[in-house]
Amino acid sequence: MWQLNAEGVWKPTLVLLRLNRSATYVRWSPSETKFAVASGARTIAVCSYDDEQNWWIAKQIKVR
Repeated sequence: MWQLNAEGVWKPTLVLLRLNRSATYVRWSPSETKFAVASGARTIAVCSYDDEQNWWIAKQIKVR
């Protein structure tokens, strides 16, 4: 993921998805503070930004 910093320069940001299959679908929340990634392993990773570590971290939801 890329973020625009205060100087107007785009910098890459790490996203930890922890998926063991391919990502098949991605959607941002309306407030743009989180996004969800669906995978071929029938899990959904809901990602939120961690200011302390400076990366996006995912929480897994298992789809039955």
